[in-house]
Amino acid sequence: MSGYIDGTEVASKLKDHVASLGVNRLICITVFALADDERQGLALWNEDQSQRVSIVSGELIFAHIDDPRTSLNRFLANMLVSALWGLEEHKNGPPDCPNDCPDSFNTSDPKVRAAARITRYKLCPACAAKLGKQADSIDRILAAW
Repeated sequence: MSGYIDGTEVASKLKDHVASLGVNRLICITVFALADDERQGLALWNEDQSQRVSIVSGELIFAHIDDPRTSLNRFLANMLVSALWGLEEHKNGPPDCPNDCPDSFNTSDPKVRAAARITRYKLCPACAAKLGKQADSIDRILAAW
């Protein structure tokens, strides 16, 4: 896994710091490429079973979007929503739902994957129903960018 930071390893090192910082959840944002044991080039690592540590990598956006500055806010809003809401990912939902499984792309083309991460996300009806009243807050975060 040369050239990537390992999400599992980083989360393991940070998990004890969550309580010491006095927070319930720690979301780390990095420009370094991110991977886990199965995948490389991740935009989001969110595999912590206790949901205490998530890692967002902007490397995909910086490396494959022509003007990443204009897309970075939407990308970060999309990834933060995806990290925070805690629903099980779906594999057959609409690709613009923040709960769509990150490895559901039919291509390994990083430009296509990057473009998918900066599209305007919106909750699909099934996810909105599961979230109930929280869906309004999620929609406001997504609409802000």
